Amino acid sequence: MKKAIILLAFLLIGQASMAYHVAFLGGVREGFAVGTCLENPLPVEWAEFRYGLEGSTGPDLSLLGDNPLVLFGGFELPIMRTATGSPLYLNLGAVAYSGTNPLFGPAASLRLEGILNRKDLFLEAGMDFMPDFTRVQVQLGYKMLGNIPEVLLE
Repeated sequence: MKKAIILLAFLLIGQASMAYHVAFLGGVREGFAVGTCLENPLPVEWAEFRYGLEGSTGPDLSLLGDNPLVLFGGFELPIMRTATGSPLYLNLGAVAYSGTNPLFGPAASLRLEGILNRKDLFLEAGMDFMPDFTRVQVQLGYKMLGNIPEVLLE
C-alpha cells in the first residue's frame, strides 16, 4: 500500500505540468493539511476532473501524523453563481489516507470561488466519509494557473 501511495504521488506531480488549473490549498482535514490540487477538463463542458495530494499533521499535530499523505480525486460540478457573481461548485469523489492506519472512502464538498473579491481565492468545506466515522474538512486555496471556467448553470 505504501509503495502504491508513493507511486501515485509521483504520477500526480508529473500531471501538474498538463493540468488546466493548479491550486495550492491548506486548512483542516485531520489536523492541519497543506497540498496541491489539479483540475483537468472533461469532454463534457459542465464538469471537471479534480485530484490532489496533501500532507497532514494528524490530530496530535505531530510532523507526519498517523496518516501523513492524503490523496483525493473526483468530479467538480458547477451549481450556481452567488449574488456577488462567485461560482459555487459541488465536488464528489473519493479520498485515501495513507499511513499507519490507511483509510479510503467517498468525499463530498462545496467550493466557493472568488472570495474576498479575488478570483484566484477559494473556500472549500466538506466531509470525508470513512468506514467508521466522518471527517470534516475546511480549506482555503489559491489558484496559480488557468482561469475560472465560465460554463455554469444559469
